[in-house]
Amino acid sequence: MLENENNLSEQYKTAVDLSSIVSKTDPNGKITYVNKNFSNISGYHAEELIGKSHSIISHPDTPRETFKALWETISSKNIWRGVVKNRAKDGSSYTVSAIIMPIIDINGKIVEYISIRQDITELLKQQETIHRQTTDILTKLPNREKLLEALSNSEYPNLALFNLNNFRDINELYGYKIGDKVLIQIANNIREYLKESQCQLYKLPSDEFAILIDTAQDIYSFQEKIVKIINYLKNQELIIDGFHINVSITTGIAHSKNNILINADVALQDARRSKKAFVIYDENNKTKEKVHENIKWHNTIKKAIQDNRVIPYFQPIYNANTNKIEKYEALVRIIDESGDVISPYFFLDIAKKYFLYEHITKIMIEETLKYFENRPYDFSINLSIEDIINQDMVTFILEKIQNFREPNRIIFEVTESEGIENYTEVEQFVNQVREFGCKIAIDDFGTGYSNFEHILKLNIDFLKIDGSLVKNINNSIESRLVVETILIFAKKLGIATITEFVSDQELFEATKNLGADYMQGYHIGKPEQFIEMNKSL
Repeated sequence: MLENENNLSEQYKTAVDLSSIVSKTDPNGKITYVNKNFSNISGYHAEELIGKSHSIISHPDTPRETFKALWETISSKNIWRGVVKNRAKDGSSYTVSAIIMPIIDINGKIVEYISIRQDITELLKQQETIHRQTTDILTKLPNREKLLEALSNSEYPNLALFNLNNFRDINELYGYKIGDKVLIQIANNIREYLKESQCQLYKLPSDEFAILIDTAQDIYSFQEKIVKIINYLKNQELIIDGFHINVSITTGIAHSKNNILINADVALQDARRSKKAFVIYDENNKTKEKVHENIKWHNTIKKAIQDNRVIPYFQPIYNANTNKIEKYEALVRIIDESGDVISPYFFLDIAKKYFLYEHITKIMIEETLKYFENRPYDFSINLSIEDIINQDMVTFILEKIQNFREPNRIIFEVTESEGIENYTEVEQFVNQVREFGCKIAIDDFGTGYSNFEHILKLNIDFLKIDGSLVKNINNSIESRLVVETILIFAKKLGIATITEFVSDQELFEATKNLGADYMQGYHIGKPEQFIEMNKSL
């Protein structure tokens, strides 16, 4: 019987040794035993560890309080459970979930401690990635992906979408750093207001927020709460870096489960058009037509994706120095079921709002790379800030350019007018694609969030001057001065410039004389599904 028990004990020990990181220490905390897994993950041989304390692998990121609590627990003959960050011999870090148990003899005396750990480093990385993808970096609130998930699980959702009325003005007047702080402060204020309620606050792209509660009861109470929040924010003056800033918001509210996000957004747009503080979606009012229109476009886009009718068109870019067309920009189009070509003006915003945009971006990248594989031109692909901070999208992009024969011909255009809220991830993306030789362009520069500091932070190759400025340079002194200033600024930094919306010979001559390096517009060539090789003006 005793032999059988000993045999089982050995089997248990073997199982633990094979699956876990195991160590033993004497009552003073000196290591007396480590298994192979301990040596493998720490990088230390057993003989380097025996006789030492576990401080040899302690990481400075782990607070001293953790170790103090650990020793107080186990020296009191209790089991300690917790998570500890360790440092391997080569300086790398790893994280373990640990159980440390005191072994007590028949006299109640601690004779040794045994520690059983599980490596959770990769699990934490995965959780961090998921958290990053579902959390707004700026405000630390759950983002629209998290809202979509919550809506899919809600039985009786009540949703309010908030939009800041004057956020663009705040960015242009005070700068994007102040704008970021305004968003953070508003997030904190609403969060504080909602702390006693069951409502969940979300941060959506740009300057939008959402509040959701899942309840079949008291719809009017929800509406009343939203109105109070509107008035609360309206009556507040934010003091940020010495600036006194007032904000106002417009809100759309919806209650029905079907298409609730679309309904709330339509109500929001209706409120903006009618200059009301809020609008509640009503099946019987005119917003219903807008909802049906949005649903129609949503279905059109979805069907186009399924049927491979999302295609790139290519617009030529003319080199003013060599007098040749040397580059093309890929522009998305949808071919509808009747064969008509649909401009992104009609569908891109809908695609972004209703989570189809990522599919379109991936199609554009794949098809454009395929098209230019054997064509001797540089070419640009448009990316949004959302693409760049989406780790799945970045992984997809890196995989595709890694398999492209000449990645140095690829230019990624980032739309500057959307605003850049977190430079760390943007800079990381820029550095990653640059390793393959890809180039970076900032699109739509000169309006919206434009800020020269953006350009200094990002090591870019091309600056595309917004067409709304270019088209007016011959009849507006202000537009001409802005364009001229941007051209001078870019030239001093060694950044090539591209003027957009060059629609006639007069604009062609004017932008060329001002010193633009490249030009793009209908005078150069319209977007076409297929390019004409060796084309020139």
